[in-house]
Amino acid sequence: MATLCPICSTQLRGRSDKLFCTTKCKSIYHYQLAKEVVTETSRIDRLLHKNYKILRKLIPKEMSQTRVSKNYLDQKNFQYQYLTGFKKVQKNKVFHCVYDIAWRKIDDDTVLLIRTKTMDLLAILLLLSYSF
Repeated sequence: MATLCPICSTQLRGRSDKLFCTTKCKSIYHYQLAKEVVTETSRIDRLLHKNYKILRKLIPKEMSQTRVSKNYLDQKNFQYQYLTGFKKVQKNKVFHCVYDIAWRKIDDDTVLLIRTKTMDLLAILLLLSYSF
């Protein structure tokens, strides 16, 4: 069975491992692939920036930590599943990070926010793990 070009469906000639009939088809394929990747990463990046803007308004630069209502974050459409990292301090204490701001649910109604830019994240988390 002859192999076909995935872009134009032309029968391939030449090497047995050839994937595209011309460099034009090869370029079209890679352009489409890159466009899909950029589209998806741009969507996720927009969500991360939106989350960061919400958190940044709640914890100004001069503050190192604050507590906020989970309902307030929900009203602002904070997307809890989009984050840039996390740190596990103890068995049941996990801080979720969005760039330089970390958050953790304290209870069903309250979220603790901490700014991590001024100090090492791990040092802050260890300090906070002893305060609750």
